[in-house]
Amino acid sequence: MRKLARIKQNYQDHIDGKVNYLPFPNLGLFSKAFPGLMRGETNGWTGTPASSKTSFVKFLTLHHGIKIARKLGLDYKVLWFHLEESNDQFEYSLLSNALYSKSEGKIRRNIRDFEFIGGGVNPSEFETIEQAEKRVDVMLEHIEHHDGPYNLTGIYKAIRAFARKRGRFFFQGKQLTEQEVNNNAQWDKYEPNNPKEFIVIVLDHLLLISPEKGQESVHQALWDIVERLRGIVAKQFNYCVNIVQHQDNVSENQESRKNFEVLPTLQGLGKNKEVGRSYLNCIGITDLNRTNANGTGQTGIQMWDGVNVPKMNKFMRVVNILKNRYGEVDVRENLFSDGKVAHFELIDKNKLEAYYTKVKLINE
Repeated sequence: MRKLARIKQNYQDHIDGKVNYLPFPNLGLFSKAFPGLMRGETNGWTGTPASSKTSFVKFLTLHHGIKIARKLGLDYKVLWFHLEESNDQFEYSLLSNALYSKSEGKIRRNIRDFEFIGGGVNPSEFETIEQAEKRVDVMLEHIEHHDGPYNLTGIYKAIRAFARKRGRFFFQGKQLTEQEVNNNAQWDKYEPNNPKEFIVIVLDHLLLISPEKGQESVHQALWDIVERLRGIVAKQFNYCVNIVQHQDNVSENQESRKNFEVLPTLQGLGKNKEVGRSYLNCIGITDLNRTNANGTGQTGIQMWDGVNVPKMNKFMRVVNILKNRYGEVDVRENLFSDGKVAHFELIDKNKLEAYYTKVKLINE
């Protein structure tokens, strides 16, 4: 099995400005160690509830991902299972970020504002919202999204149908018909119609998967679906699989706060720690301000890597690399995070006062 010809082609593509992966924006040490998404890999994204796991994956794969893919000419599609969100909630989240971007950060709105629940939007924003909605329409050309199903069979059938529209299934050299595929006929080979198409799968989130017939527990259901996604969807379809998984609450107890042991770990994966073995890469995200939930003081974290945590309030996240099959681990970076609009950027430590002022103005 010789690879030199392929390596030479990859080199020429690189020289010509072509890419065969989805590059991340500059997020400091994080993106240096983990520069983007690659075909055929299975990634875990983990953190405690409300730590911006979903928002961060949306930022990387949708808000930034679609923009950079279009800029680079990458044929890019995302199949997203948003088990926590309705279809409306999912599409509103796209509009929130698009509006923030179109207004150059001046307009921060989410579903409650759009639905006039406890607030609303200003008519002066309608024109910008219209522009943002056009951007969402373009994004949706790259996205197929579902608010279910909630079990292994349903998820796998949806992905298989998605793959069937984009390729051919074979068994012992014979191509299967669409009906044969839909009837669960055995297959041993899959050929995409367009090998250059880059497909990202997102399951958000894992702990909402329910056991089905033959599965004795939630623990088994989680293991089975991660293994199916890794063994078939990533390895056979060559899709990039991304699974959002909660952490348990150990990192938020008083002892962990005292010892600054608040970052996600592989041992902290919720409901099933063993699935960490199936992830080629696993990324943690942390809201440090949650350590100050009971008031600032000795119970919480005041300073982190030179950043004043209370002054950053809920607008700071730490991302850390728990597992990195082809790169460095135990790498962490501090990000400014506006969860309302799913915006993330690297915190420039030379401009901390500007961030503190920005947070103060937002909270006024």
